[in-house]
Amino acid sequence: MPSFSSYNDYGALWGDFNNDGRVDLLYMGHGLGPLMLAQTASHKFEDVTGESGIKDSDWEYKQQRDRHGASCADFDNDGNIDLFISHGAAKGETLGVKYDEFLKGKGDFTFTEITRSAGTLNHFGRGRSSVWFDYNKDGWIDLFVTNVSSNNVMYKNNGDGTFTDVTTEAGLAFGAVHAAPADFDQDGNIDLLLSWPLRLYRNDGTGKFVALTKKAFPFRGIQSFGIAWGDADNDGDLDIFVSRAHRGNLMLINEDGSFRSLESPAWAVTDDNISTGVAWADIDNDGLMDIVNIRSDGYYVYLNDGDLSFSGVRLDIPAPGIRQKRNGDAALADFNSDGLLDIATDDPNGLMLLQNTSAPAGSWLQLEFHGTGNNRLGIGNKIWISSQGKLLAYREHTGTIGNLRSASCNALHVGFGPIPEVDIRVQWLNGFESVLKNVKVNQSLIIPDSESRKQPEAPAF
Repeated sequence: MPSFSSYNDYGALWGDFNNDGRVDLLYMGHGLGPLMLAQTASHKFEDVTGESGIKDSDWEYKQQRDRHGASCADFDNDGNIDLFISHGAAKGETLGVKYDEFLKGKGDFTFTEITRSAGTLNHFGRGRSSVWFDYNKDGWIDLFVTNVSSNNVMYKNNGDGTFTDVTTEAGLAFGAVHAAPADFDQDGNIDLLLSWPLRLYRNDGTGKFVALTKKAFPFRGIQSFGIAWGDADNDGDLDIFVSRAHRGNLMLINEDGSFRSLESPAWAVTDDNISTGVAWADIDNDGLMDIVNIRSDGYYVYLNDGDLSFSGVRLDIPAPGIRQKRNGDAALADFNSDGLLDIATDDPNGLMLLQNTSAPAGSWLQLEFHGTGNNRLGIGNKIWISSQGKLLAYREHTGTIGNLRSASCNALHVGFGPIPEVDIRVQWLNGFESVLKNVKVNQSLIIPDSESRKQPEAPAF
């Protein structure tokens, strides 16, 4: 890992940008310019920013260095990872001239900017983050951009390299800081959880998102930083972890689409500390989802002990010293293919890559999806993994392990504990299913969708 000074805590992004089977790293570089790091065969990282085609700074207007979160997807289903980088507006000073960056990947660490041709300029948004999900299940991945003190933008992917702004008709014309998509009510449509303040919007299947009321979602309005979905109790639906400033962290357990709070001393935060980035991940491959949390007093893992009991472990690395307006974050990936998820992060100590050395560790699988009639990366897929009829793990594939401003376009990592083989069922967003029986563990696996089944009719919106 090269030695660099801090990139201002605006997160990391993992993705295989040259299709060689190894994940690479991108740092957003708020105020400093982007940093693209290519992973070599010996698991070292080399700076390839100069030849990437990602512009440094101030190329068209003053203060274009105000980059915030980046996200990735294969928006045109060509097999190469594309990038979207949200730009702030220098505290409002460049509103009307600023714009976000949309970069089409060529699969060789180089990118072409297509912001104008794609229709995603966003001159008036004070950008904070972005997420990709197929909100209308037409096989083309769509883009949602959060903006603070200005309206979010919902971009519908037209399937021809262009996007249409459908924010108003989608019911999302307001500001937010971060977003996390998931089908929380298991109706087949991907919903949106938003932060600052916390709100949950249900996708009604007609192209519109409807806010859950305070009665239906009592946690509405909480001032939150990081938000993330994960199945804490292996019951086949997704729960929520929320990081808050000063008021402590919060876990919300999903019970058939309704939520109750779960308290734990493992993630208690004092008034002197700030909690920011969060991510669900099975750190030790025991089959239970753990939580990574970046706090002002250090990096923490909340190990899932089962029965909704957690143990807090502070990692033995420098504390980030987060201040109110300086937010720590982390993204996870198995960069060295040893079956354990590692952490990339950036804090005032500089860029850090934290290698996971958990032992003993359980069995695992890395699942990569290749969609044809579906979006290429299988974003939005539901995955059930079982053994002898018992559910071991449920996941919804968002392509990312990380939150706040960190992201990834990774294979899905799942741990199982001491299990030698499993059965896998994958439900794609268009209703197709892939079923694999007696799969040996501790391997990487590519799962294609089915080209032989008739495609359903596309939605009318």
